[in-house]
Amino acid sequence: MNKKLTRIEVVMADVKEKIATVIYMPESRLPSVRAAAKDYGFSPSTVVEAYERLQTEGIIYSRPGAGFYVAETTAPLSLTDIAVSYTHLRAHETRH
Repeated sequence: MNKKLTRIEVVMADVKEKIATVIYMPESRLPSVRAAAKDYGFSPSTVVEAYERLQTEGIIYSRPGAGFYVAETTAPLSLTDIAVSYTHLRAHETRH
């Protein structure tokens, strides 16, 4: 079954992939909500929801007034998770 990701899931998968591939290092700041929304072509509320879900999962954390940061230690993604994220993200990029 090939389920289409929601916009929130696209943002979450992209952030997880960038953490797994060390594009985003532990303790590094994520793009601001506004910058990420512009990059993805999504509303800021979509990015906020994705960031909040990632925070709930312990992958990122927020510093009030300073933004969102990658948690110091995060569980590595399985190769299957990375492959699924990569496939969905590439499909999303080809549509834009």
